[in-house]
Amino acid sequence: MVKKTNKKDIIFDEKTDKSINGFALVSAFIVIGVILQFDNSFFGTSTKIIKITFIVVGILGLFTEIKNLNISYNIKGLDDIILGVMLLIVGYYIKDCVNIENWIEPFISLYEFVLFFWILISLFGFCKGIYTMIYSIYNNYKENPKNSKFYTSILASISQLLGIALLLAQIYDIFNK
Repeated sequence: MVKKTNKKDIIFDEKTDKSINGFALVSAFIVIGVILQFDNSFFGTSTKIIKITFIVVGILGLFTEIKNLNISYNIKGLDDIILGVMLLIVGYYIKDCVNIENWIEPFISLYEFVLFFWILISLFGFCKGIYTMIYSIYNNYKENPKNSKFYTSILASISQLLGIALLLAQIYDIFNK
């Protein structure tokens, strides 16, 4: 009798293969969210909530995979960027959905004051994350100037920031349709 084993084929190495699979799954969720954004009839009728759910699940998965990648490159600051972006999205959603036309004046002022500080804190977290990321790249270079990971870490950081900007633009587009 031949005994079958469920041995996984390793293409590069186990860590790289796991990272590629994670990024592929995340990309699939984001692409489905984008498809639903432009073609509402793709899976029947899709609402804003369904579109946002696919994109948010993709974003959260993307941040998880990026965090794993950043650990290997010793880049810090992504957590603050994620927190700032998520708080900013929630703040924008609250600003977009709450109708204050029928409120009395003291509550309108209180609402605007709280919303201002919410956005201020979210932007603080986002900017702190970017500066932390830049400083950690600088520290990596200072520790070992001839390290080839330095240039890769710069490219990885720039692509991560551009990816975040693209996802924010997509979420903004969803809210404005």
